[in-house]
Amino acid sequence: MPTYEFNQNTMPSPEEFAQLLREGDEQYDPVEALLGLERALVHPEERYNMSSSEFYEKRQQSKMGDVVEFVRWAGRYGLCLNLWDNRREQS
Repeated sequence: MPTYEFNQNTMPSPEEFAQLLREGDEQYDPVEALLGLERALVHPEERYNMSSSEFYEKRQQSKMGDVVEFVRWAGRYGLCLNLWDNRREQS
């Protein structure tokens, strides 16, 4: 899905914003999003020599700290799980 950044000087009108949302929704490819998330998971898995599922389980049990990298890793893995669940539901 495309990303947009706005500030006070570049805020679109409500109609323009709605159009951007429609266009983004049309361009969204959940498979590509999933592949991107999986690519992003490789670095922390290699760095900490731990699979994302193992890390996520430990994090859910509060065995991992709140280091920014861990929060991002958990967030990405959680998104990955949601996308997998959505793909299974659509199949």
